[in-house]
Amino acid sequence: MKLPKLSKSELPRYFLYNQGVLYTLVIISLLQIVLYVQNKDPSSIIIMLIIGFLTSFFSKNMVVILTTTIIFSAIISIKIPRTEEREGFENDENNRKLSKQGKKKLEKKLEKEANIEKNEDTTQEVEEALQLLKGEYPEFLKAQNDILDKIKELDPILERAENFANKFDEYSKKTL
Repeated sequence: MKLPKLSKSELPRYFLYNQGVLYTLVIISLLQIVLYVQNKDPSSIIIMLIIGFLTSFFSKNMVVILTTTIIFSAIISIKIPRTEEREGFENDENNRKLSKQGKKKLEKKLEKEANIEKNEDTTQEVEEALQLLKGEYPEFLKAQNDILDKIKELDPILERAENFANKFDEYSKKTL
């Protein structure tokens, strides 16, 4: 691509309205989205969309929108650390950031589970496992009670919503 001879003030305008620059930025942004999908990072894709949407309020030039979107989403995705913790992977040490105490508890728990699975359980090991379960039971009971309390709080709201829906249905039947 041969650049025409332009003065210093006309050069930025040339790049802002050049189709080649626009297509290059579209390809770069698509590659960046593919990279985010490959890294299983949906938050960066959402950030990229939000930045592009907000930039479109300030400029209608797609070159400006894509440039700011690419640059700022890359900076934000680098600066914000991704957490690898996922639901269901409680025993996977790679997916959890545990303190030293948490790692020790996890190691003890895994050792006890392994001993039980190997049928090497003596009465003492069974008693230790029972004590471990008794120690965890209050936490589960507390969580269960919290969930039940929240459900009880939601019940009146749901009843009001049902009553509103029923009144709306009755009103719509009367008008028809």
